Amino acid sequence: MKHKHIITLCTVGLMLFGVTTLQAQDTAAYHSEDVTFTNGDITLAGTLTLPATSGPHPAVIVISGSGEQDRNGKVEGFIAGYEPSRFLAEGLTPVGVAVLRFDERGIGESTGDHPSSSTADFAGDVLAAFDYLTTRDDIDDEQIGLIGHSEGSNIVAYAAARHEQVAFAISLAGQGVSGYDVLVEQTVAGATARGATQAEIDEALAIGIMEWDMVLAEDWAGLEAYTRELIATYPKILQPDEATLDEMIEQQEVFAQNWFRFFLSYNPTEDWQRIEKPVLVIFAELDTQITVAQNLEPFTEALENGVTTDYTVITLENTNHLFQLNVETGAPTEYKSLEPSFTPELMSLIQSWLLEHVTVA
Repeated sequence: MKHKHIITLCTVGLMLFGVTTLQAQDTAAYHSEDVTFTNGDITLAGTLTLPATSGPHPAVIVISGSGEQDRNGKVEGFIAGYEPSRFLAEGLTPVGVAVLRFDERGIGESTGDHPSSSTADFAGDVLAAFDYLTTRDDIDDEQIGLIGHSEGSNIVAYAAARHEQVAFAISLAGQGVSGYDVLVEQTVAGATARGATQAEIDEALAIGIMEWDMVLAEDWAGLEAYTRELIATYPKILQPDEATLDEMIEQQEVFAQNWFRFFLSYNPTEDWQRIEKPVLVIFAELDTQITVAQNLEPFTEALENGVTTDYTVITLENTNHLFQLNVETGAPTEYKSLEPSFTPELMSLIQSWLLEHVTVA
C-alpha cells in the first residue's frame, strides 16, 4: 500500500496541517569542512556541513538548477544574496542532517567544462558526491539522499533512478513533463504574467518553437542561420561585431548540442517512476517557470504508478519558482524586487519531512 500525501499549503498557519515549524540553530550547532572528490578526471570542490553531535549522520546532497552555479547556488549577475544551496545547508544541518553542496563542474574551484555538459553529466557528478560520502565514517551510508531545485530536480530523478542506495529524493519546483513542453508553457505563462499582448505571446512562442525544433532535429546549420537572422532583424538586440557574433554562435551550438538538446527531450517522470525510496515534491503556486497547472498532475501520476510506496506532493501558495516571500505575479521580472530568501515555510516542510524519514544522531 502506498503512503501518499497530496497537499496544498498556504504559506501561513502550517500548524493546521500538522507541520511543525523547526527553528534552525545558529552556526555553533554545526561545523563546515571544505572537501574535494572526483568524477573521472574532473575534481569537484564543495562544502560539507556537519552537525555538532557525534555521527554517523544522515546526509543530503544539494543540487542546483540550470545555469552556472557555485556551491551556494549563486549565479553570477542574478540576484545578490539569493543562495539557495547555502540556505538549505544552514537550515538542515542544525537539525541533525549533514549537507554537501559543491561548485558545478567548471565553476568556482571545480574543474571540467560546464557548457559542453548535459543533465546526465551533472548527475554523474552527484553520484560521485554520493560515493564520496559513503567513504566517510561520520556519514551514515544508508541515509544519504538528494535534494534538487528546478533543473536540479531532473538531476535528482536521473541520479536516484540509477543508484538504488539513494535513501530519499526531494524535488523543489521540478518539472513533470518534457523540457520542450515546459518551455512552451513557460513562454506563455511568463509573458502573460508580465502583461504581454496575445500578439507578443504568439511571436515569442513562434520564435522559440522554431529554435527548439531545430535543436531536436540537430539542424545546426539552420539554427546558426536563424540566430543570425534574428539578431539582425530585432533592433532591441545589441548588434555585435562579426568576431563577437561568431563567438556567440559557436557558444550557442555547444550549448544546444549538449545540455539543451538533452533538456528538450528529457521527461523526468520516467525516472521518478523507477525510484523506490521516499519522495518529497514541493511546487510553488505562482511559479511561471514550472507551473502547477502543467506539472503537478503528471508528476503525481508518475509517483502513483511508480514503485515508491511513500511520496508526498505539496503546493505552497503565494510563492514563486524561487520560493520567495511577498510574491504578486510570479513572473521572473519580479524576482529581483523581492527579498533574496526562502519563505520560512519551505524550510520547515523539508525539515519536518526529513526528520520523519531519517534517524539523526
